[in-house]
Amino acid sequence: VPLAFVSGDAGLCEELKAFNPAIATLAVKRGSGASTNSMTPVGARQAIRDGVAAALRGNLEPRVAKLPKVFSLEITYGDPVTAHKMSFYPGMEHVGERKIRLDAKDCFEVLRALQFVV
Repeated sequence: VPLAFVSGDAGLCEELKAFNPAIATLAVKRGSGASTNSMTPVGARQAIRDGVAAALRGNLEPRVAKLPKVFSLEITYGDPVTAHKMSFYPGMEHVGERKIRLDAKDCFEVLRALQFVV
């Protein structure tokens, strides 16, 4: 599924551009110390509408994410006993005193594991 347009804070937009420069983004706010500089709601709505319309007119093929062949999940617990217990999840490895790891073929397995081990 192509990801055509994302709007949010400047940090999110920068991360997406690093992930896939073909994704259209619009930063409607930017952090500045303990404050946030934001567009006005009216200006943001119009800019988002315009950005979405332009993004959907373009070629969407470059905006399809290339997924990895293996999805890896690593979790480090504060308690080694918890790490040991959670390592019994099917496919999970106990890779350190407080760390477990799962390599999965699809992201849904990672999401299922998170329901049990977090």
